[in-house]
Amino acid sequence: MQVILDRAAAATGPALSSLEPDTARKLDAEQFDAYWNADPPSLAAVTEHALSGADGPIRTRLYDPGARKPAPCLAYFHGGGWVLGGLDSHDRVCRELALASGMLVAAVDYRLAPEHKFPEPLEDCIAAMQWIAAEGRNLGIDSARLAVGGDSAGGNLALSTLLALRDAGGPSIRAPHRWLRSRRAHATSAGSSSGARGRRGSSSSPNTAGAPPANSSAAASVWSRWPSPARRACGATTM
Repeated sequence: MQVILDRAAAATGPALSSLEPDTARKLDAEQFDAYWNADPPSLAAVTEHALSGADGPIRTRLYDPGARKPAPCLAYFHGGGWVLGGLDSHDRVCRELALASGMLVAAVDYRLAPEHKFPEPLEDCIAAMQWIAAEGRNLGIDSARLAVGGDSAGGNLALSTLLALRDAGGPSIRAPHRWLRSRRAHATSAGSSSGARGRRGSSSSPNTAGAPPANSSAAASVWSRWPSPARRACGATTM
């Protein structure tokens, strides 16, 4: 963890929260993606797919460690404050998850704020899970053994997806405890979840002990770009 903190401290340029979203994404990728994805482990197959969503195709990357088909599948939602990140930023994370678990891992490239505010990213995650449950057999996925997870903002989306599917009556999904650690919440569509550890760190994770919390200006910037309709609905205007 100290290596990560030192690298972040040594990063040059303006704070990401002070930049326009596209500029922030490019700078974040330039400064961190190569580091996070250095020496990626090889898998039996990594394939790109376009899942059907309500507002168009949803890019999804399927990581196969060589699992016997039909295989269980973890749908993974990347972190990044709902504004940053994508399939490439979390490529190694998904490779490692596939190898460690022996499962297929489907990384979902949900739409990002502020161009796509709440609930659009969540709708992408829900649609992806519904497609995987209904059509995943064509990709070697066992629809009876599905899980969902994510880090940071992706953990939030994973938990929200579980709740939405539970309220809609299915499909039945499980949430791995390890990947929902941000909020220490307890909810499932068929199982239980407990809190998400992310690539930028989470104060609830033992792996980030001693890490400084996100500063208020960065948090306010993310908040302002993400859930505008939700904030208006609950009367909230600031962090």
